[in-house]
Amino acid sequence: MASVRGLLADCATKVIFNQEPGEIPLLQKHLGLSSTEIEYVRSLGRAWALWRVGERSFVVKLDVQPAEWSIVDTDGAMRGEVLDGPED
Repeated sequence: MASVRGLLADCATKVIFNQEPGEIPLLQKHLGLSSTEIEYVRSLGRAWALWRVGERSFVVKLDVQPAEWSIVDTDGAMRGEVLDGPED
């Protein structure tokens, strides 16, 4: 676990997607997210992420092109599905 903490500490930019409720306390503890950042993470939809750059945070909608969805949609890949794009 110490190597994971070291790796996280070395990363200047962290990209955080929506997480299961049970993972939220770990995010708060190991990434030092504020209560506001945690609320954003809880509410993020598909193709949205919280980017933490140094001490600043940004909510960003990813611009994934249709041809890229089969690569980035890991849930769909597990189910054997291919999506054309995010559900807005």
